[in-house]
Amino acid sequence: MSGFNEVLRYSFGDTERASVFRRGTTDPDSLDEDENILFNSMIRHYTNHIYKLFRLFERGVFPESEWINTVAETKQLFENNGLTRFRAANSYYSDLWAEMDRRDTTTISSFGFESTE
Repeated sequence: MSGFNEVLRYSFGDTERASVFRRGTTDPDSLDEDENILFNSMIRHYTNHIYKLFRLFERGVFPESEWINTVAETKQLFENNGLTRFRAANSYYSDLWAEMDRRDTTTISSFGFESTE
């Protein structure tokens, strides 16, 4: 949980960062160049944490019961427009993307920025 808390503090530590994350996730074209760099940094920070958990899961250190929820939530988050772009542009995480693809999509969390339309 401490890793997730660090990600949350980094990504939502103030209203400016929260705004960049929300807009980058739902409408990435609304970001200016500096905001785009910040948004990509936020997503990389999150993805690095998930990637670490994935590696621990592969090695049998992180329990599958925990990984199932983690990967389901990650897959759900990455179905948003801005994160789909990040995924397409970052093949470094290709084995994580493959793991997400092989899992069923489950709505597990509400992130608070989803469209209500």
